[in-house]
Amino acid sequence: MLQAALLGALLAYPMVRMGSVYPAMAAHFLIDALLLAWLGRKLLRAGKESEPRTAGDEGRSSVGTTSGLGEQDGTGSCGQD
Repeated sequence: MLQAALLGALLAYPMVRMGSVYPAMAAHFLIDALLLAWLGRKLLRAGKESEPRTAGDEGRSSVGTTSGLGEQDGTGSCGQD
């Protein structure tokens, strides 16, 4: 929380000093781009390591295969009689 407040103050200073929001927008973009470059590789690498693929998983989703329209019980009736 303190880091966010400090970053907000740092980004607000050029706006107050120069009277324009564009320097703060450029600084915010630069900060986000640097974090993406630094963390993006780590997150992609971690995602590949934690998700082992097997021979039968080519077309399957890991979330589930039901559509949520009453197919869970196999009747397709959506719980209505």
